[in-house]
This record gives sequence, C-alpha cells and structure tokens, in this order.
Amino acid sequence: MTWVVIANAIECDIYKRTNKGKDLQEITRLAHPEGRLSNQNLKEGKPGRSFESGPRSFQRHTKSTEVSPHDQEVILFAKRIIGFLEHNRTTHSFDKLILIAEPHFLGILNRNLNEHLTRLVTFSIHKDLVSENLNKVITDIEEQERLVG
Repeated sequence: MTWVVIANAIECDIYKRTNKGKDLQEITRLAHPEGRLSNQNLKEGKPGRSFESGPRSFQRHTKSTEVSPHDQEVILFAKRIIGFLEHNRTTHSFDKLILIAEPHFLGILNRNLNEHLTRLVTFSIHKDLVSENLNKVITDIEEQERLVG
C-alpha cells in the first residue's frame, strides 16, 4: 500500500492510493495554524543570558537562537507528521511513501525522517499542492513516476 503525503507548513493531507494508483482516498488531515504566524506573532521572549567567569571578571553574554520561532513551529509540525507516519509504519499500514511538499518544508521533512521511513520514500515532488484538486495531484504523481521509471 502506498501512502501519499501532501504538506506545507500549515496543513498536511495523507492519502492512500487506490484503484491501481488512479485514485486517492483520504486517511487524515493534520492542521497547524501556527505555521501562518510570523515571528512577531509567536512568543519570542528575550534570549536567555549566561554569565562566564574568567580570571579577571564576569562576562555577560546573550544566548542566541539559531532557529526562529516560526521555523521552530514548522519543525514541530514536520515532526508531528513524521510521528504519525512512524506509528503507522510500525503497524504496517503502508509500505511505500510519496512525499509532496513545498521545497522548504520538504527539506525539513527529509532532514527529520528516520532511516526506516526514508527507505519507504519512492519519490518526492517539490511543489505545494495542498490546495490543488486531487486530479492535479494524481497527474503530477503519474508524471513523476514516468520520470523515475
């Protein structure tokens, strides 16, 4: 059974392929409205402070964060999707995955997939098709299948 994951930072639809790949049947929809919020709208807070002692004095530093609050929310959503997939992988709900996501989010998904899920990915499509109709999605999947042979 092949599952198709169609996602962006705000929502994710997961389908199973039916009718020899000609149809998609919805399994679940995951929403993450926080993905729409800007850094200013998310709780940023001030960076923490640290004190470093040296032989002559205490030095005070601001701890910097490498990931913005928005990106952290996006990563959390990707991990939520992956958690759902991993749970269903262990119950043998699917044996192949097709990932379709806007390029930045697809990169986050790929970086967070474990080796078991990575092996199940047949191919990925670097497009945001969440809002597209299913006929367009099926057409893009069939086109990609022809390319990967």
